[in-house]
Amino acid sequence: MRTILCVFVSVAVVLVGLAAGCGKPLLAPERPTKLEVPSYLNDTISQHARVAGLEPVMVQGIGLVTGLDGTGSTIHPPGIRDRILKEMNRRRVPDPERLLASRTTAVVSLTGFIPAGCQAGERFDLSVQPMPGTDASSLEGGMLMETELVRVELGRAGAGQGQTLAMAAGPIFVSPFTPGDTAAAAAPSGPRPVVRDTRETASPAPEPPQANRLLGVILGGGRTLHARNFFLQLINPSERTAEMIVRHVNARFPPEGKNIAKGNVEPDTVDLLVPAAYGNDKARFLNIVSSLYLIEDPAQRDLRMRELVERLRQGEDPTAVTAALEAFGTSVVPLLAPLLEDEQPHMRFYAARTMAVLKRTDCLAALEKFVADDRSPFQEAAVRALAELPRGSGAAVILKALHAENPTTRIAAYLMLERVAPHLVPSVQIPDRFTLAVVPSRAKPFVFISRQDRARVVIFGDVFIEPPLLVNTPRFLASVGRDETQMSLINKRYGSAATVRTSLLLADVVSAMARPTDVTDRNRKPNGLELSYSDVVMFIDSAIQEGAVTAPLRLEPIRFIGPAGDQPLPELGEPEIIPIPDR
Repeated sequence: MRTILCVFVSVAVVLVGLAAGCGKPLLAPERPTKLEVPSYLNDTISQHARVAGLEPVMVQGIGLVTGLDGTGSTIHPPGIRDRILKEMNRRRVPDPERLLASRTTAVVSLTGFIPAGCQAGERFDLSVQPMPGTDASSLEGGMLMETELVRVELGRAGAGQGQTLAMAAGPIFVSPFTPGDTAAAAAPSGPRPVVRDTRETASPAPEPPQANRLLGVILGGGRTLHARNFFLQLINPSERTAEMIVRHVNARFPPEGKNIAKGNVEPDTVDLLVPAAYGNDKARFLNIVSSLYLIEDPAQRDLRMRELVERLRQGEDPTAVTAALEAFGTSVVPLLAPLLEDEQPHMRFYAARTMAVLKRTDCLAALEKFVADDRSPFQEAAVRALAELPRGSGAAVILKALHAENPTTRIAAYLMLERVAPHLVPSVQIPDRFTLAVVPSRAKPFVFISRQDRARVVIFGDVFIEPPLLVNTPRFLASVGRDETQMSLINKRYGSAATVRTSLLLADVVSAMARPTDVTDRNRKPNGLELSYSDVVMFIDSAIQEGAVTAPLRLEPIRFIGPAGDQPLPELGEPEIIPIPDR
């Protein structure tokens, strides 16, 4: 789109220059009736309309964090203090004055970006930091009380507040890895990054840096109150063209209670509702919509499909070409099916993937071959394609990918199974903490830590603590002697009297650290220590650094957006390829 706009501007400049040179009145250039697109996209929606509504919306708020270990603040700006007290009274919080005067609380500022194309109730990440002028020393272990997030509106007078668009709440994750990790708010939702490991697992680990305990993230802590639909903006307003676009989009995506495309009062706009099936890949939905062919002639459609197959064979922009093929729906399958046996691997893969997203199970065998080949560059993508098949029919093959040599393939397999067949990868949800899963795998064990969207600790294979180990932080103590068979865990808030002992299986240790204490008058022995996701991640990393855990730690990549929105926002488009840091 940027290229097209630049072309229009250049044409305008040339016309103005010619008019000025001839001494004639300056004339505005004629408005183009069609957009410039690759030849294989002629006569598609992309030639008549731009996709709009791609920008994330910045929201901010002020809230109260509770549950801190004496690291909060008793100093609050007067206006902020009154606002927080009013909110606590409205929510009938007991003794709000005493709570606000305690160092177990801190008033914080929140920043997030509501993703484009989201539906009401969709989750997004938030950045958190103490309000200026307060004296909090750490947000570790904190829990944000529910608060409102309002739109940040930029004008000549600077930033201003608009309507309430979301709510915020949840536990705070303070990264133990790098000072900058948690200074970032969430990147706008869109296609999830494709992660590929480019480092050797045996490389020496760097010295662990000091974390900034005043900067945190609430994973999935924002909840949208309203839908934000995409829309098509016609380059040449026309009720007839708008009606044609609406008809073709709704024909390609049968309504799910509501029409996917809907005309507007203005003839230059068509509203788009993202179908539920594309909720995890909005970019692909938009690519398909833009590639919808508006010509009704079956012969012309057949010629276009054959042209696209030939361009795919030549290796021309497979993402755009396969989206254009998918736009034709199941009518393209007779052309794709023979390609499943093509001599070129990329043809076999893209044909199989396109058939998978068209819900054709006859591509399963072709995708299975890619999954079984640890040397194939399409292995991970084949796993993701299998998740598109109807009724979880690809789950059995995805399950095999849990034993792949490539860790990123195994991570993708877990995430896809969690989506289409969660019973095959059972997990434990520790309330207000994270999801813990142990995934059987014959390949080399490792531990996966998520840092966006949802807190997860996923252990691939059997991972044990090898004594001795001592991890001593301001919040907890974990130790096991050389000849001992149990790990001793202490939450320093409760003291050594509340010691919990576990086996040396890493999953047992992680679970015990985060589980509720469940202490009652009759049973004073704690079941868990109620430690945070940050504490657990810090413990795992420390155990690896000390050599007590030989399995590497793989961190989900994160994309940064500064708290003040000072960095460019990434556009919705192709997944970004980012290496997974290997600790």
